Amino acid sequence: MAKENTNVQVRLENVRLSFAHVFRAQKPKPDKDGNVGAAKFNCSGLIDKKTEQGKKNIAKMKAAMTEARDNKWPKNPPKLKPEKLCMRDGDQEDWDGYEGMYYVSASNSKRPKIIDRDKTPLTEEDGKIYSGCYVNMIVNVWAQDNEHGRRINASLEGIQFVKNGEAFGAAPLDDDAFDDLGEGEDDDEENGGKPARRGRSLDDDDDDGDDLLG
Repeated sequence: MAKENTNVQVRLENVRLSFAHVFRAQKPKPDKDGNVGAAKFNCSGLIDKKTEQGKKNIAKMKAAMTEARDNKWPKNPPKLKPEKLCMRDGDQEDWDGYEGMYYVSASNSKRPKIIDRDKTPLTEEDGKIYSGCYVNMIVNVWAQDNEHGRRINASLEGIQFVKNGEAFGAAPLDDDAFDDLGEGEDDDEENGGKPARRGRSLDDDDDDGDDLLG
C-alpha cells in the first residue's frame, strides 16, 4: 500500500533553463476528455551528461527519485516508464539544445522564489531569467499515486540566476541593438509641426496587408 508523500529536496547547479514559464502560470493542454487542469509555473532544467557538474546533478536526481519511490512504495515499487519520471533523456527528444542532455521537468501551482546571484528578488521585467540562461534550481522530488496515475514528479521551488546563455527562440533585446542618435531635432520640427508618415497604417481600407500572412 502506498504511503504518504515524502518530498526529497534537490539543488541542481548551473543547469540551462528551457521552456521557462516561471513568472506567469501556464494553463496545460486539455486532456483527451477536454478537461484542463490548473495553471502552473513550470520549466525544464537541462543537465549536460558529460561535465563533472552535470554528472553530480544527474546522480543527485537519480538518488532523489529512488528515495521518493521507496518512501512511497516500500514494498514492490512499480516499474515506471521514462515518460512518468521527472528526469528524462534529452536525446530522446527532438528539441533544440537537448542533445547530450538529461532534463528535469518541474512545475508548481505556487510561484517559485526567483533571485539574482546576490539573492535579490528578480521580476520578469528585469529580463535576466529566460529560456537559455543558466540557473541553480531547487526542486522537491515526490511520488504520485492517484486517479491520474503513478509517476515521480518534481515541484519547482526556486531559481537563482547564474549566467547568461544562448537564448532559445528570440534573444532578449540588447541596448547595443540601437545607435546613439544624440540630441537631434525631432520629426515634428522638420515637418512643420506635423508628424511624418513613415508607412501605411494597418487601419487602411484596402486588403493589401493580407499578402503578409502568406
